Amino acid sequence: MREKMIKFYVMLIYPLITLAFAGQYSLLYENLSYVGNQGNHRLFFILWGIATVLAMGISITRCIPYCYHKRQIKWMCAFTTGLLMFAILLPYLPKTYPFLSFLHLIFSFTAPTCLLLCVGLLLYEFYLMQVSFFKNSFQIFMLIIIIALGILFRYGSVNSLCEVFIAISTANLLYYMASKCCWMSKEENN
Repeated sequence: MREKMIKFYVMLIYPLITLAFAGQYSLLYENLSYVGNQGNHRLFFILWGIATVLAMGISITRCIPYCYHKRQIKWMCAFTTGLLMFAILLPYLPKTYPFLSFLHLIFSFTAPTCLLLCVGLLLYEFYLMQVSFFKNSFQIFMLIIIIALGILFRYGSVNSLCEVFIAISTANLLYYMASKCCWMSKEENN
């Protein structure tokens, strides 16, 4: 039952929350920081940040028991979560709060970068454990990065489409990896 609820949240609820939030403005010409600091969208922005931390955290913590470097991955996950929450809580209003907006930009760029590094480290560990089993996960991860970079270069900046794509695809990849780890563990026990 718990597994079905996690799957329902990561694969349906979280993407719907993300799309509902990002869809408030243009996906191509605005970013989530801009959307979250416009008018009455601030609370929705904070709720989306919490939903993101929850989706990524659930999936990563399900992978950690199967890792060799548990401590480093836990630290990196906590660091990434902190960066994301700082980015969400700091306002992005450059004319009113230029320094806080600058910090917001630093945190909002560093958080997904650290998340992708954390996912890359997890994948590398799993790949070394069982190359054939995690080869397609590694290929999916590389495809996510290539598509995100393609969106970035196509539009010349990080837009909502890029952010939404990274958020949803990474959460689903992490869920998929955790499911593979659970399945692999059950196979080894039998």
